[in-house]
Amino acid sequence: MRSGFSPSPACSMAVHLVGDERNPVIVADHLFAEAPGLVDYASSAPFRPLGGLYPGIHAPVPAPYPEALFHLLIGPIAQVFGVAPQDLADVASDFRMVTASPDRLQLRQRLPHYDLTDPNLIVILHYLAPPGYGGTSMYRHRRTRFEGISEGRQPAFETALAEELAGYEPQGYVLGDNPLFERIASFSATFNRAIVYRGNALHSGDILPESSHSDDARTGRLTASTLFTFKPKVGHA
Repeated sequence: MRSGFSPSPACSMAVHLVGDERNPVIVADHLFAEAPGLVDYASSAPFRPLGGLYPGIHAPVPAPYPEALFHLLIGPIAQVFGVAPQDLADVASDFRMVTASPDRLQLRQRLPHYDLTDPNLIVILHYLAPPGYGGTSMYRHRRTRFEGISEGRQPAFETALAEELAGYEPQGYVLGDNPLFERIASFSATFNRAIVYRGNALHSGDILPESSHSDDARTGRLTASTLFTFKPKVGHA
């Protein structure tokens, strides 16, 4: 594929304020003109198990991709999330595919999750799969009413969740409301759409019962996941 990336002529962006806490989510459609080339690149990339709580595999993205993503989205990200471009401290980016069947999930993989408590961790999830795959949903924890998990909220959330899981065992991928969480927003997985959100928001992929768990980048649930971590503003923890 070409070494550079350019915005699609049809690229458009919208901001959604989600839930009671009004956590922002940017939806960017028709992101890059070169999106089909990203799929081509991923089809020969060396995918390996990701480990941790991700139920699938990952592989490196093309080296120019994260920088192009930054230049395209940093304006909306700075405005919506209140971060400064010059405060970017770390970038991590990879292709990902969900490949685990529902009966092989660990307990916490069957629930909505947060990535880190840092509000300055911004996630860009770029959908690259063919039609027929679910997108991503945002959730509220019923007992605490938390929609995002900050450092201060984490102990209360984890204690409450541990108590609840002592008497309830979820099955398979979470897909909408269950006794512990309620879905507060859902974003479909349109090809070449990206959603941008804080990594401390409670969220989960919508892994549909009829979904393929293919490890083929041309037919599986391929995404590019990029994490931008910004330094906290002076005077803010």
